[in-house]
Amino acid sequence: MEVRGAVLREVGKPLEIETLTLAPPGPGELLVRVRAAGLCHSDLSVIDGSRPRPVPMVLGHEAAGEVVEAGPGSDFQPGEHVVLTFVPSCGDCAPCTAGRPALCGPAAAANREGTLLGGDVRWSSPVGRPLHHLGVSAFASQVVVSDRSAVRIDKALPFEIAALFGCAVLTGAGAVFNAAHVRPGTAWPCSASAESVCPRCLPRRPPVRARCSRSIRCPASGSWRGRWVPRC
Repeated sequence: MEVRGAVLREVGKPLEIETLTLAPPGPGELLVRVRAAGLCHSDLSVIDGSRPRPVPMVLGHEAAGEVVEAGPGSDFQPGEHVVLTFVPSCGDCAPCTAGRPALCGPAAAANREGTLLGGDVRWSSPVGRPLHHLGVSAFASQVVVSDRSAVRIDKALPFEIAALFGCAVLTGAGAVFNAAHVRPGTAWPCSASAESVCPRCLPRRPPVRARCSRSIRCPASGSWRGRWVPRC
Protein backbone atom coordinates (compact mmCIF):
# COMPACT_ATOMS: atom_id res chain seq x y z
CA MET A 1 0.00 0.00 0.00
CA GLU A 2 1.05 3.61 -0.49
CA VAL A 3 1.30 6.05 2.43
CA ARG A 4 2.73 9.49 3.05
CA GLY A 5 5.69 9.86 5.39
CA ALA A 6 8.39 12.31 6.52
CA VAL A 7 11.79 10.93 5.51
CA LEU A 8 15.24 12.03 6.64
CA ARG A 9 17.51 11.30 3.69
CA GLU A 10 20.53 13.33 4.77
CA VAL A 11 21.62 14.36 8.24
CA GLY A 12 21.30 18.10 8.74
CA LYS A 13 18.74 18.49 5.95
CA PRO A 14 14.97 19.06 6.24
CA LEU A 15 12.61 16.12 6.24
CA GLU A 16 11.07 15.27 2.89
CA ILE A 17 7.37 14.39 2.62
CA GLU A 18 7.21 11.40 0.28
CA THR A 19 4.86 8.73 -0.98
CA LEU A 20 6.21 5.43 0.32
CA THR A 21 5.28 1.78 -0.11
CA LEU A 22 4.40 -0.01 3.11
CA ALA A 23 4.36 -3.83 3.16
CA PRO A 24 1.64 -5.71 5.07
CA PRO A 25 2.33 -6.65 8.69
CA GLY A 26 4.26 -9.88 9.23
CA PRO A 27 3.89 -12.33 12.12
CA GLY A 28 3.49 -10.51 15.42
CA GLU A 29 3.15 -7.14 13.69
CA LEU A 30 0.41 -4.53 13.32
CA LEU A 31 -0.71 -2.07 10.68
CA VAL A 32 -1.67 1.08 12.56
CA ARG A 33 -3.33 4.26 11.31
CA VAL A 34 -1.53 7.10 13.09
CA ARG A 35 -4.00 9.55 14.63
CA ALA A 36 -1.59 11.71 16.65
CA ALA A 37 2.19 12.04 16.92
CA GLY A 38 4.47 14.19 19.03
CA LEU A 39 7.71 15.86 18.02
CA CYS A 40 10.34 14.83 20.57
CA HIS A 41 13.80 16.34 20.98
CA SER A 42 15.18 12.89 20.09
CA ASP A 43 13.71 13.36 16.60
CA LEU A 44 15.51 16.69 16.27
CA SER A 45 18.72 15.07 17.51
CA VAL A 46 18.54 12.53 14.70
CA ILE A 47 18.00 15.30 12.17
CA ASP A 48 20.99 17.36 13.33
CA GLY A 49 23.22 14.29 13.77
CA SER A 50 23.79 14.51 17.52
CA ARG A 51 22.01 11.14 17.84
CA PRO A 52 23.42 9.17 14.88
CA ARG A 53 21.03 6.88 13.02
CA PRO A 54 21.27 5.23 9.59
CA VAL A 55 19.47 7.05 6.77
CA PRO A 56 17.18 7.25 4.94
CA MET A 57 14.74 6.88 7.82
CA VAL A 58 11.06 7.66 8.42
CA LEU A 59 11.19 9.63 11.65
CA GLY A 60 8.86 9.89 14.66
CA HIS A 61 8.57 7.65 17.70
CA GLU A 62 5.81 9.08 19.92
CA ALA A 63 2.32 8.29 18.66
CA ALA A 64 -1.14 6.86 19.15
CA GLY A 65 -3.44 5.33 16.61
CA GLU A 66 -5.92 2.68 15.58
CA VAL A 67 -5.14 -0.91 14.60
CA VAL A 68 -6.09 -1.53 10.98
CA GLU A 69 -4.74 -5.06 10.58
CA ALA A 70 -2.98 -7.60 12.78
CA GLY A 71 -0.43 -10.03 11.41
CA PRO A 72 -0.41 -13.76 12.13
CA GLY A 73 0.09 -14.63 15.78
CA SER A 74 -0.90 -11.23 17.15
CA ASP A 75 -3.79 -11.02 19.62
CA PHE A 76 -4.62 -7.41 18.72
CA GLN A 77 -7.86 -6.73 16.89
CA PRO A 78 -8.69 -4.18 14.17
CA GLY A 79 -10.28 -1.08 15.66
CA GLU A 80 -8.37 -1.21 18.94
CA HIS A 81 -6.68 2.01 20.03
CA VAL A 82 -3.00 1.81 20.88
CA VAL A 83 -0.06 3.87 22.06
CA LEU A 84 3.15 3.20 20.14
CA THR A 85 6.31 3.10 22.21
CA PHE A 86 9.99 3.21 21.28
CA VAL A 87 10.88 0.58 23.91
CA PRO A 88 9.48 -2.77 22.73
CA SER A 89 10.47 -5.82 24.75
CA CYS A 90 11.11 -9.32 23.42
CA GLY A 91 10.21 -10.90 26.77
CA ASP A 92 13.02 -13.48 26.55
CA CYS A 93 16.37 -11.69 26.98
CA ALA A 94 18.11 -11.27 30.35
CA PRO A 95 16.84 -7.72 31.07
CA CYS A 96 13.27 -8.66 30.07
CA THR A 97 13.19 -11.76 32.27
CA ALA A 98 14.74 -9.74 35.12
CA GLY A 99 11.83 -7.30 35.03
CA ARG A 100 13.65 -4.51 33.15
CA PRO A 101 11.99 -4.60 29.70
CA ALA A 102 13.10 -1.05 28.91
CA LEU A 103 16.66 -2.46 28.59
CA CYS A 104 15.67 -5.23 26.13
CA GLY A 105 18.75 -6.28 24.14
CA PRO A 106 17.07 -7.29 20.86
CA ALA A 107 14.99 -4.09 20.94
CA ALA A 108 18.10 -1.95 21.37
CA ALA A 109 19.78 -3.73 18.44
CA ALA A 110 16.72 -3.31 16.23
CA ASN A 111 16.41 0.37 17.09
CA ARG A 112 20.09 0.88 16.32
CA GLU A 113 19.80 -0.80 12.90
CA GLY A 114 16.49 0.82 11.96
CA THR A 115 14.45 -2.38 11.82
CA LEU A 116 11.38 -3.68 13.60
CA LEU A 117 11.87 -5.94 16.62
CA GLY A 118 11.85 -9.03 14.38
CA GLY A 119 14.62 -7.60 12.18
CA ASP A 120 12.48 -6.74 9.16
CA VAL A 121 11.93 -3.46 7.29
CA ARG A 122 8.45 -2.82 5.89
CA TRP A 123 9.22 0.46 4.08
CA SER A 124 10.27 0.72 0.46
CA SER A 125 10.77 3.57 -1.98
CA PRO A 126 12.03 4.08 -5.55
CA VAL A 127 14.92 6.05 -4.01
CA GLY A 128 16.47 3.68 -1.47
CA ARG A 129 14.76 1.73 1.28
CA PRO A 130 13.84 3.94 4.27
CA LEU A 131 14.37 2.48 7.74
CA HIS A 132 12.17 2.50 10.84
CA HIS A 133 12.82 5.06 13.58
CA LEU A 134 12.86 3.30 16.96
CA GLY A 135 10.42 0.73 15.64
CA VAL A 136 7.65 3.31 15.18
CA SER A 137 8.21 5.87 12.35
CA ALA A 138 5.29 7.92 13.62
CA PHE A 139 5.57 10.69 11.02
CA ALA A 140 3.50 8.72 8.50
CA SER A 141 -0.19 8.25 7.83
CA GLN A 142 0.03 4.50 8.50
CA VAL A 143 2.84 2.37 9.93
CA VAL A 144 3.72 -1.25 10.53
CA VAL A 145 5.09 -1.96 14.00
CA SER A 146 5.85 -4.97 16.17
CA ASP A 147 2.91 -5.66 18.45
CA ARG A 148 5.51 -5.45 21.24
CA SER A 149 5.69 -1.73 20.41
CA ALA A 150 1.96 -1.25 20.97
CA VAL A 151 -0.02 -0.86 24.19
CA ARG A 152 -3.82 -1.00 24.23
CA ILE A 153 -5.62 2.05 25.57
CA ASP A 154 -9.19 2.97 26.42
CA LYS A 155 -11.01 4.44 23.43
CA ALA A 156 -12.19 7.31 25.62
CA LEU A 157 -8.62 8.64 25.84
CA PRO A 158 -8.03 11.30 23.15
CA PHE A 159 -5.29 10.37 20.69
CA GLU A 160 -3.44 13.66 21.16
CA ILE A 161 -3.08 12.93 24.88
CA ALA A 162 -2.42 9.22 24.47
CA ALA A 163 0.48 9.90 22.10
CA LEU A 164 2.46 11.53 24.92
CA PHE A 165 2.56 8.21 26.76
CA GLY A 166 4.73 6.84 23.94
CA CYS A 167 7.75 8.82 25.13
CA ALA A 168 7.25 11.95 27.21
CA VAL A 169 5.23 10.34 29.99
CA LEU A 170 7.07 7.03 30.22
CA THR A 171 10.51 8.67 30.33
CA GLY A 172 9.27 11.17 32.92
CA ALA A 173 7.72 8.37 34.96
CA GLY A 174 10.95 6.40 34.58
CA ALA A 175 12.90 9.29 36.06
CA VAL A 176 10.55 9.44 39.04
CA PHE A 177 10.18 5.73 39.79
CA ASN A 178 13.44 4.13 38.61
CA ALA A 179 16.08 6.78 39.25
CA ALA A 180 14.83 9.10 41.99
CA HIS A 181 12.67 6.42 43.67
CA VAL A 182 10.18 9.11 44.65
CA ARG A 183 7.32 7.95 46.81
CA PRO A 184 3.89 9.57 47.25
CA GLY A 185 3.96 12.53 49.63
CA THR A 186 7.68 13.23 49.30
CA ALA A 187 9.51 16.16 47.67
CA TRP A 188 12.59 15.46 45.52
CA PRO A 189 14.78 17.27 42.98
CA CYS A 190 13.64 16.68 39.40
CA SER A 191 15.90 15.70 36.47
CA ALA A 192 15.31 15.39 32.75
CA SER A 193 17.20 12.14 32.12
CA ALA A 194 16.81 8.68 33.61
CA GLU A 195 15.94 5.09 32.78
CA SER A 196 12.58 4.63 31.07
CA VAL A 197 9.72 2.78 32.65
CA CYS A 198 7.84 0.10 30.74
CA PRO A 199 4.58 1.69 29.51
CA ARG A 200 2.70 -1.50 30.39
CA CYS A 201 3.65 -0.91 34.03
CA LEU A 202 2.41 2.69 34.20
CA PRO A 203 -1.19 1.88 35.25
CA ARG A 204 0.16 -0.03 38.27
CA ARG A 205 2.31 2.85 39.52
CA PRO A 206 1.01 5.11 42.33
CA PRO A 207 0.59 8.81 41.53
CA VAL A 208 3.39 11.10 42.73
CA ARG A 209 3.25 14.86 43.05
CA ALA A 210 6.60 16.67 43.10
CA ARG A 211 6.91 20.07 44.78
CA CYS A 212 9.53 22.06 42.85
CA SER A 213 10.53 25.69 42.71
CA ARG A 214 13.68 27.27 41.29
CA SER A 215 16.20 26.13 38.66
CA ILE A 216 19.91 25.87 39.52
CA ARG A 217 23.15 26.16 37.58
CA CYS A 218 25.22 23.03 36.95
CA PRO A 219 28.36 23.31 39.15
CA ALA A 220 30.49 21.40 36.61
CA SER A 221 29.77 23.31 33.41
CA GLY A 222 28.10 26.47 34.71
CA SER A 223 25.19 25.96 32.32
CA TRP A 224 21.52 25.65 33.19
CA ARG A 225 20.50 21.99 33.16
CA GLY A 226 16.80 22.29 33.76
CA ARG A 227 17.17 20.92 37.25
CA TRP A 228 14.99 22.01 40.11
CA VAL A 229 15.13 22.01 43.89
CA PRO A 230 12.19 21.27 46.18
CA ARG A 231 10.56 23.91 48.31
CA CYS A 232 11.56 23.87 51.97
